[in-house]
Amino acid sequence: MVELLSSWIQNIILFILLSVVIEMLLPRSDMQKYVRMAAGLVLLILILTPIMKLFAMDGEELMERARESIASIPAAGNDIGAKKKEIQARQDAYILEQTAFRLKEAAEKGLIGQFGFRFEEIEIELKKGDGNIPGDAEEIRAVLAKEEGGREVEEIREVHIGADGDAKRIEEDLRQEIVKYLSEKWEVDSEKLEIVIEGG
Repeated sequence: MVELLSSWIQNIILFILLSVVIEMLLPRSDMQKYVRMAAGLVLLILILTPIMKLFAMDGEELMERARESIASIPAAGNDIGAKKKEIQARQDAYILEQTAFRLKEAAEKGLIGQFGFRFEEIEIELKKGDGNIPGDAEEIRAVLAKEEGGREVEEIREVHIGADGDAKRIEEDLRQEIVKYLSEKWEVDSEKLEIVIEGG
């Protein structure tokens, strides 16, 4: 439809330019009046051509063209919707990455100083829908690794060589202390935190 309209306007403009050039080439005489009248009639026909085509068209053909025009509109809307979702997904990923970075910065010095661990990775899983990070996070998973030379030298404790259960209990106690520390530091419910200690 737009192509039809643009070609129609283009034809009118070209005809007007051509008639002006022809009129300038003709000498002033009675012939010039006849040329103007003929050019005016041709211009009138050019202007009325699309209207005559509309009346010459079959009603069903007109309806079919209208349906095609209307059908093309939702396809463009779907394209825009898909791009919007893609941009939103990129923004969400960027926000999660920045939030994980800020969480790491807020707690890493204390984590190294108190427990001798550093962050390897922080993953944030949000609840479905929009929410504030990290308060509305469904889960925050932190992978920790032992920091070399991070802890200050402590007093040597008595060592008991015993069952494997003691080591697991000690590791679980340490994990709970870290969860408590991070929960307070990040102001997040401790049930939402999952701590994985590499090599432990």
